[in-house]
Amino acid sequence: MPKKSQHIKPGYVTQYNTIKARLYPDEAQAELFEKTFGCCRYIWNQMLSDQQRFYAETGKHFIPTPAKYKNGAPFLREVDNQALIQEHNKLSQAFRVFFKSPESFGYPNFKKKKTDRDSFTACNHVFESGPTIYTTRDGIRMTKAGIVKAKFPRRPRNGWKLKRVTVDRTLSSERATNVVMYIQQHSDVPPSCLVSEGFGEWRPVAPNDTAENRAKNRRVEMIISGRNLQSEQLGESVQSYIDQSNS
Repeated sequence: MPKKSQHIKPGYVTQYNTIKARLYPDEAQAELFEKTFGCCRYIWNQMLSDQQRFYAETGKHFIPTPAKYKNGAPFLREVDNQALIQEHNKLSQAFRVFFKSPESFGYPNFKKKKTDRDSFTACNHVFESGPTIYTTRDGIRMTKAGIVKAKFPRRPRNGWKLKRVTVDRTLSSERATNVVMYIQQHSDVPPSCLVSEGFGEWRPVAPNDTAENRAKNRRVEMIISGRNLQSEQLGESVQSYIDQSNS
């Protein structure tokens, strides 16, 4: 018989809610987030590689913890350790569902910078001195980063407990991807020659303190390089996209 949770009263149900907030990190915080994205991708790939090697040598499943890699990769100490621990938990979960139903869940893959979403998750821990992550009037206090300015579509209700926070840059990535898709549909540029990355929230051109400045940061920048590009045709499609966006 499964054990009853000691944290839930009989007859009560625990409900989890998600609140999405738009973050406006300063330059130092944006740099820390960039490092955290890279470290999470690095630690995932290292753990997956070692798991495969260990299984090939012993026939047993084992995933090392992130602590194993910090001496050989000291840059891992610069980011929130909770983000690295969550990568270990996610990889362990990926293998659990794969072993349980390999027909439904694929084998875990290595992460690539250009194709995988940049994100990290950190859990909140409450100590006598206070929680490690909490919301403020106009931001979120996070480990290492401090208070990051944020815009909340709705506030947590009284009595809600913050369990974890996930940081990603999906909005800016989607915007960049939409531009690439438009160029593919309206020009002869091969898809292999187009690469999109989202940096809107992490490389601001103006402080995120007013609506006007935030509008400036919601931008699309293009870098065109290489030889024998059909610049005229590309330029027309890009200009058409800009005209439609502004109309």
